[in-house]
Amino acid sequence: MELSIIVPAFNEEEFIFLSLTKLTNVFNHKSLKFEIIIINDGSNDNTINQIKKFQNLNKNIKTILIQNNKNLGKSASVHKGIDIAKGKYTVIHDGDLEYDPEDLLSMLNLIKKEDNIDSIYGSRYLDKNISNKQKIIYYIANKLNLLLFNIFFQSKLTDLHSCYKLFKTKIIKNFIFTEKKFGFELEVTTLLIKNHFIIKETPIKYQARDKSLGKKINFMDEISFLISIFKFRFFS
Repeated sequence: MELSIIVPAFNEEEFIFLSLTKLTNVFNHKSLKFEIIIINDGSNDNTINQIKKFQNLNKNIKTILIQNNKNLGKSASVHKGIDIAKGKYTVIHDGDLEYDPEDLLSMLNLIKKEDNIDSIYGSRYLDKNISNKQKIIYYIANKLNLLLFNIFFQSKLTDLHSCYKLFKTKIIKNFIFTEKKFGFELEVTTLLIKNHFIIKETPIKYQARDKSLGKKINFMDEISFLISIFKFRFFS
């Protein structure tokens, strides 16, 4: 198995079927063995039926469905996916349509060419010619968080919060994760840097959505980030 794709989803009935379909269309015609691990994180809408509809129409694709009885958070869901991932590489793909799965194929090809790289991060800001139409408040928050992270951990990343992160599976399976909600990106990056693993960034496309389309990040997540970054820097 070459690639494990982890797809956490919470109340994504409007997007999850199309998102999984686009993902499959990218990889299904390649000579590539892959699996899709879908975690329905306690959704209370029609997400589960949309996932099962996708599975029924794509029986030739290896899909694993994990059903959380209650909403545990994105990070907790991703951890479950990592635990059972069988691929040489593991990547995260959100259940919405903010990201383009074509970029995952480019990221996979890049890490296969450069074996000294341990992780590939998709960056929404690396290529100034790619417009991501992100709301200014989210853009500012991302940039401030990134600045703080780069100062604390002496890194030169351009995008900390991007969903598209591809890892050598054997590396992240050895990490002990503690974050449950939206802290996965911060925690896994901290662990990679503290353990001297190499991260390479590559430009990706991004079509931002807002709360009217189901975006779930809020002010309390920003407070949680600030608490967590101090914890990871000074107390762990």
